[in-house]
Amino acid sequence: MNWEQLKENYSLEDFYNILYRNKPHRNSKLYKEWNYLESIAYEELLDENENFEKCSKIIDEIIKFLKNQKKEALQKYE
Repeated sequence: MNWEQLKENYSLEDFYNILYRNKPHRNSKLYKEWNYLESIAYEELLDENENFEKCSKIIDEIIKFLKNQKKEALQKYE
């Protein structure tokens, strides 16, 4: 998946939706990180004064999380 291309074309709301669809199980060690990212992304989406720099940082963190989640899932099946 080309994250940089998605980053150019997708908004924070789009990345929030991707993150939400990839919610780990509550017993997963990734759940705490997911919960934090979900809450800061949601909070930023509620803010009417969109801060581009902050949105970009949140998107970067979401991308890192999703890459890590995929890597961890692939290691389970090796």
